[in-house]
Amino acid sequence: MKQITGIIVLASACLCTQACTLTYRSIQPERLTYEENVYSSPDSAIKVSINYHVLAGCRNRMFSDIEKANKTNLVALKINNLSGRKLNMVEDFVILTNNNDTIQPLPLKTVIESFTVPLDNEMSDDDWLYRVGENTWETVDGVAILARVISGTKKTISQLRLANDLEYNYLESITIPPNSTEAGFLVLPVKRATPVKVKLKEQ
Repeated sequence: MKQITGIIVLASACLCTQACTLTYRSIQPERLTYEENVYSSPDSAIKVSINYHVLAGCRNRMFSDIEKANKTNLVALKINNLSGRKLNMVEDFVILTNNNDTIQPLPLKTVIESFTVPLDNEMSDDDWLYRVGENTWETVDGVAILARVISGTKKTISQLRLANDLEYNYLESITIPPNSTEAGFLVLPVKRATPVKVKLKEQ
């Protein structure tokens, strides 16, 4: 009975502590808060807004750490195209650093590979044991096993959700129709929160 109680307590604790990975909550770019008017065309028909902190919050800590380690920044852009023409992310926009160096967003495939590290969810025989002496091994208790299973499952679910969010919302080569607004993600090869300028290319 104590064993069952311990498992229930651990499962509850996993939802509230850093010991177990929290499941990533899907991010909808259209619902984020944006820094407005990062760029506005001379006639104000085309406006670009940005969010530099997409992965803020404890639920996204695993991916935020990956972002930091890779020296990249997952940003969200909102583009208001109130002009009478179609706009293409590659053909019509340029992304510049504060030093006016042009930077290219990372390709979607590279982004997904860097943010979703493959997991081996199968436990080897040794994973069920722990050493208690020079030649003595004992079985890992059920609570520890449950913790590993929960953590592995949540990581897998989180990676699938993030990959899906990126695939559905990545702006790498999107076309924005006339008189419409699009919001989505790009991963830039700069440190987190590095200010950038997203503007129309000179015609």
